[in-house]
Amino acid sequence: MIGDHFNPNTHEYENLEQPTQDTSTDRDVELTEELYQHYSDAQHDWSSRGRESKDFVHNVQFTKEQIDVLNERGQAATPINVLWPAMEQAVSMLTANTPAFQATAEEDSDVKTANAISDLVSHDWYKSHGNEQLKIALYDYYQTGRGVIQTYVDPDADYGKGAVRFRAIDSLMVYPDPNSRDRLWRDASHILIKNLMTAEQILAIWPDAAGVLPAANTIHDNYDEFTSSLKGNRGFSRGRVYDNHHSRYQILERYSKVRIEYQHIAERPTGVEQVYLPEEFEQYLETPAVVITMPDGSQQVFIGDMVQSALQLIEQAEPTEDDKVYVIPVDEQGNVATIQITNNAELIEAGQIVRRRVLLDRIMHVITIGGQLYWKGYLPVNNYPLTPIHGRWDHDPYPMSDVEFVRPIQESINKIHSQIIANLANSTNVKVFVPRGSVDMDNIEMDFAKSGAAVIEFDAEMGVPQVISPLAPPAALFSYAAELRMQIERELGVFSVQQGDPTGAPATYRGTLAIDEYGQRRIKSKLDDIESALSQVARVALQFMQYVYREERVIRLLQPNNRIKETVVNFWSYDDRTGAAMRINDLSVGAYDVRMVAGSTLPSNRWALLEYYMQMYQMGLIDQSEVLKKTDIIDAEGVIERMSLVSQLQQAVAQLQEENAQLKGDLQTADREAISARQRVSVAKADADMHKIVSDAQAAAQIYKAQAKIESKNS
Repeated sequence: MIGDHFNPNTHEYENLEQPTQDTSTDRDVELTEELYQHYSDAQHDWSSRGRESKDFVHNVQFTKEQIDVLNERGQAATPINVLWPAMEQAVSMLTANTPAFQATAEEDSDVKTANAISDLVSHDWYKSHGNEQLKIALYDYYQTGRGVIQTYVDPDADYGKGAVRFRAIDSLMVYPDPNSRDRLWRDASHILIKNLMTAEQILAIWPDAAGVLPAANTIHDNYDEFTSSLKGNRGFSRGRVYDNHHSRYQILERYSKVRIEYQHIAERPTGVEQVYLPEEFEQYLETPAVVITMPDGSQQVFIGDMVQSALQLIEQAEPTEDDKVYVIPVDEQGNVATIQITNNAELIEAGQIVRRRVLLDRIMHVITIGGQLYWKGYLPVNNYPLTPIHGRWDHDPYPMSDVEFVRPIQESINKIHSQIIANLANSTNVKVFVPRGSVDMDNIEMDFAKSGAAVIEFDAEMGVPQVISPLAPPAALFSYAAELRMQIERELGVFSVQQGDPTGAPATYRGTLAIDEYGQRRIKSKLDDIESALSQVARVALQFMQYVYREERVIRLLQPNNRIKETVVNFWSYDDRTGAAMRINDLSVGAYDVRMVAGSTLPSNRWALLEYYMQMYQMGLIDQSEVLKKTDIIDAEGVIERMSLVSQLQQAVAQLQEENAQLKGDLQTADREAISARQRVSVAKADADMHKIVSDAQAAAQIYKAQAKIESKNS
């Protein structure tokens, strides 16, 4: 709901300024009406051309005079619409993939938060059906010369916590400052949106508008200001549904860039920085806060969301003479901690909150319903929430559209087709000439009409009629029509081969891939302008997010590999050692910039990309995981994990085989050493036995010698 404003103190959406019947209110309505009259007059010619281009694309391609002439010839006014399929192909290519937003932080400490912001913008884009909205804007881009995307806050989203959303706005209903010279209207003084709604539609969006409707003026406007010229010059127009039963109200939304005074605060305990309007700052000063003083004199300050958790300690504390001071024991020695209830005003005096006055650019939003002021307030952004995507821009807010540029070419194709049909009709219809008064013309015309022949009477006394057959159309006529088709496709940045036409495709596979890639260079120029506008959309969304997303939020994104990525922002965490509280991925702190990843929405040739990665894999520059990510395998991550497990098991088996081989070698060595030892023991034993035998023999010999000597002496 655009007319609602988010209050960070109460976490509710409320009107900044209720409509009042004072001089300023009358002046707001008067200024809005004056600007609408001036801007609509300046845009009238462009809007008329834009509406006519829309009708022309939808087959309103013949004037009434041309249709009458064709009907007299017995030919149908059938346009050969080349524009629509070419435009549809261009839009399809530009929205083939979801835009990839990338946030960058100005300080290194905010890098993780920047990554969370990228996920948050992508999440809000998905929740807004962003691809569908972008496609609607691009159809306006091609037909009228500009598409418009609006960034707004939906207070009912996310169970009433509010969320940032995106939607496409009818470009013919947007009235920018005619003096703007910036491609994104950043220098515009005002931008207006016109809508026609019934009372039921208004109350469904703004229930509190019931008090404004009785005094509001109704209007009977069927957009005749854009279609009157078409109705007079065209034989038929696109069917439109007009509701004459319900009364409708003209709703004008005015966005004006103003410079206003804000109160900037910086909370030292939490690191939160925020700006407030004077009325909001008065409420901020009265917001409760809690200061806990420990026995050693250290203090911990609780501000904002942390106050509720600190107030729970009071239930366990003991009151003192001061009704705002409580004590609570902290140890067995009787030491106590002091809990003091205060407010942000006293914290400013104590230096815990730093305050200063600043002048900031803000967007004033004024809504009038039937000439009555419904809502007036300031949006927390310094750029307009309406971002244009301009086509053939020439330093003014009224660009020429591609359809308008190639419209004469389409009319030439229709003219050539009509001439070919007329030639074929004259060639195939037989002319029967009969003398006047010789036959019953009614009967013969009835008989010959069945075969498509034409019966013509002639005066035989004047001579025999000469029948001249029409010449066959030259072959150059057909080639010229084909050239005109190619010219339309070239202007829109698409080609027949990119639409699956095999006639113009190269004979080789690689040649076809190269042509497909080169064919995107023409449309890449248009994509650069579109990406610039989408980056601006994301920057405005970030400013809304920093103001709206104050609570802890968990977002889940489905990645291309079908894995869920979970991101948490504004998550409170407490240091176990110091007890200090801090927020993780705090959106309100730091400065960031969000931009588009170049070429992220264009289609990519998956076969060429896979082949490129396969070549890199074969060269050893990347691993198989990177190759699998570029395939159409649904569970690529699961395959990678399983392949990783198989690789680990293979490494384990190889290691076990190596250890087994080593153990076998050690066992063989041990066996050889054991055998050698046994052999040495056997040899040693044999040596010992031989030594004993030798010793015994020597002893026997000595005994024998001794006995011989004795016997010799006795004899």
